[in-house]
Amino acid sequence: MMGNNVLAEVAMALDGHSHSDISTVINQMDLPKGVVVVTPYSDDNMEFDGAIRDEIGGYGGIVVKLDHNGIVKPECDNEDCPHELERQQSAPFYIIQLWCQQEGFTWTYDTNIPDVHRFHIRDDEGEDGYFGEGLVFHLDSLHKTDPVTEHLKNVTPTIAKSSASLKRAFYVGEKNEDGREELFTL
Repeated sequence: MMGNNVLAEVAMALDGHSHSDISTVINQMDLPKGVVVVTPYSDDNMEFDGAIRDEIGGYGGIVVKLDHNGIVKPECDNEDCPHELERQQSAPFYIIQLWCQQEGFTWTYDTNIPDVHRFHIRDDEGEDGYFGEGLVFHLDSLHKTDPVTEHLKNVTPTIAKSSASLKRAFYVGEKNEDGREELFTL
């Protein structure tokens, strides 16, 4: 497992860059193996750079579920598919991209991934506040267990199952007019 100081150094190197420059700065960095950087992009995307490279659209805020393999993407076109809901429920980690939920920030994140480091991305318009925040974590963090769920499993299996189901966020894929996949919370 990579030390937190390396993740902190990556976050510090990215902190304070403008929205228009952040992708260039990330691409010019020699990110250590296994490091993932998550940033908001435009008005409706979440970008993953480094060990996970992906862009996920979701106007107004999105939830991305992750497991030890990375992002858990929908495999079924049917949003009511029980298999898909089970896959989403069983994914132990999430990143929620929130729109205008914290004063001074357009985009912020909520996540249960352990050992995450955050950094600030300045607004290009020179306005007060920040365009958003970014996240830095290591893929090894996706191999850790969610401590709340593990604790609850030891308390009572019934409580653990109910609590884990309630605290997990779900999303389903749906194609918009442009054919891009949109993600929504249920």
